[in-house]
Amino acid sequence: MVVLADAVRVAQRVSAAIAAVARPDAITLLWDDDLTDAGFNEVAHWKLHLIPRYRGDAVIIDWRRAPDPGREVRAGYGHELRGALATGIV
Repeated sequence: MVVLADAVRVAQRVSAAIAAVARPDAITLLWDDDLTDAGFNEVAHWKLHLIPRYRGDAVIIDWRRAPDPGREVRAGYGHELRGALATGIV
C-alpha cells in the first residue's frame, strides 16, 4: 500500500503541474495491470496514465466490452467482492 500511496502522491503533483502548464478542463487518471499475462503488457508492470482533457477533445476510451450482463449479475459480483474483502482473502 505504501507504493500505491506514493504513486498517488506523485500523480497529484504531476496533475497539478499539468494543470498549471497545459490548463486542461480536466485530467483523467487511468491505471491498469496485466493480471493474467494475457498480453496487455510486453513487460509486466503497473502503469498510471495522466491524460489532460479539454472540452471537445473527442478523446474516447473504448473498452470494447461485452454487453452489460444486467443488474442481477452485477449485484452478484458486488456480493462476492464484499465477501472477499470481509474474509481477508484479498
